[in-house]
Amino acid sequence: MITDILVCNTTNTDATASVFIREQDANNSSLKRNDISIVKDVAVPANTSIELIDGQYPLYWTIAEPYYDHLMCYGSASGIDIILGYYKE
Repeated sequence: MITDILVCNTTNTDATASVFIREQDANNSSLKRNDISIVKDVAVPANTSIELIDGQYPLYWTIAEPYYDHLMCYGSASGIDIILGYYKE
């Protein structure tokens, strides 16, 4: 379970960030199934942070299942830091 996602912009200019979940095929990792956006190109003002998730969001990874979830994040600047909190049951 994802419990928190915090996006920090440590630069002096505004930037953007995207966070999404990619379903991966367990038998062939080069095949992707779906991309589910949590946020896409969200604006992160200079020298600030934004909290995207505060709660619980499930990620799926179970042995012998045909797919699993892969969390992907990227930012428009090198000063974007993405902090993830998770809980493993």
